[in-house]
Amino acid sequence: MDEDDLEVQGPWGCHPEWGDAPPDVGDLDDLVSLAYPTTQLPDGYADRLRVFVDDVVEDWSEAAIRAAGLARKIDRARVWSETSDEFVDPNAPLSTAERTAWMARVFTTELAVQLTLSETGAGKRIAESRMLVHELHGTLEALSLGLISYAHAQVIIDQAGTLPAEARAGFEDAVLDVAYRVPAGRFRHAAVKMRERLHPDSIKDRAKTAAAERRFVLEPDLDGMAWLHQYLPVTQAQAIFRRVTGVARSMQHPGEARTLAQLRSDVAAALLMEGIPEDALMDGAYRHAGAKNKHGKNSGGKNNGGKNGGGKHKSSGKRQGGVPNWGIRPHVFVTVPVGTLMGRSEEPGQLEGYGPIDADTARDLAAKAPWFTRILTHPETGIVLSYGKDRYRPPKDLRDWLTLRDGTCRYPGCGRPASETDIDHTQDAQYGGPTNESNLAHLCRPHHLLKHLTAWKLTQKPGGVLKWSSPLGATAITTPDIEPVKNGPPDIPPF
Repeated sequence: MDEDDLEVQGPWGCHPEWGDAPPDVGDLDDLVSLAYPTTQLPDGYADRLRVFVDDVVEDWSEAAIRAAGLARKIDRARVWSETSDEFVDPNAPLSTAERTAWMARVFTTELAVQLTLSETGAGKRIAESRMLVHELHGTLEALSLGLISYAHAQVIIDQAGTLPAEARAGFEDAVLDVAYRVPAGRFRHAAVKMRERLHPDSIKDRAKTAAAERRFVLEPDLDGMAWLHQYLPVTQAQAIFRRVTGVARSMQHPGEARTLAQLRSDVAAALLMEGIPEDALMDGAYRHAGAKNKHGKNSGGKNNGGKNGGGKHKSSGKRQGGVPNWGIRPHVFVTVPVGTLMGRSEEPGQLEGYGPIDADTARDLAAKAPWFTRILTHPETGIVLSYGKDRYRPPKDLRDWLTLRDGTCRYPGCGRPASETDIDHTQDAQYGGPTNESNLAHLCRPHHLLKHLTAWKLTQKPGGVLKWSSPLGATAITTPDIEPVKNGPPDIPPF
């Protein structure tokens, strides 16, 4: 590389918008002039940069001040929403406590739709605002003065919310001084330590309370991937991680190309999906468990119906992706265009509750995975062609199609998989609503009840499009995951 090349690789050359040369000074001045008259800016580099940075700091403080004002307004709206049950069905057989809960639910959903938030996100903001206004006065004041960011305030709210009401004021006083000086990420560590020190309950009692919140959550990600999160007691979490790690390490050998992280992931998936028998995981036997010996028996142990650790396990001895096929098969829908299945197209398939998956994965699942229900569609019309002979049982076909079409609960922002929800008649059957595709949609139980017990209104438009109207007149549209049936039957090739 010569000297000229080095000059091109300077600070401007690494900026994607500026390419291999510095920007024209005139271009920069044009950008700056949008915000400042040039007569108000100093000529020196440092002095001009100071002006720009000062503006960032000022706006950062103003954002905190606005967040404090927003918290007050949210709480004011909440308080007013609790003065009347006008938007809850007066004829619904609800107790006083249930009616109050539905009043709160109506306000939360109204705010969620109007702010384009999830219902959980709106509920969290309402709860945060309530605590700031009514309990954490010092935090609200610091936020109002721009002395801390809303991220700092959220740390205080989160930790204070786990304390008994009588301990919150003392906790707030103890941590606020730290919040002024420490970035929010580091401040969380300090706040957690202070919370532990000031909590009046024993750690045994707190552990019991926390364990009641245990859960298992799916979070879809990009490129055909997803995260699984499990919240559980730390002793169980450590035991699970060590067991998975131990099995993964037993599989490492010179010919194994997978990293330890990849092996952990594959082992955990096998344990959850396949229920691998205990003896097949012992003493490194896992990596051989899928192989059959010359007598056709599985070499990983007696898994063909014999006793194993007090239980019975059956194994086909087959492998998928380097993992033995043991245990319970979950039920998942995968939609595969006919052209993709026949190898004539690379059009993606659709996985229930997730979305598009690559053509190779879709073909593999349709051909080999017995726990997936295969649904074939014509690439142009979207007409359902087959549900797989082993699972075709009318009238379940319509329910299966709706599960694929909707993907999730059809309330705005709700991500609960359709297979875990109710199928609702958009126009109630008791009022003449037909039982057909254009009048059915999946709603999870809470949003199903929201439709029937409150002033929320739902209509279904052609193509499976749902229009929700809030009690205050806001509207939200939800669309199907998969385009519904279009005009004309397809020309189905012979199989």
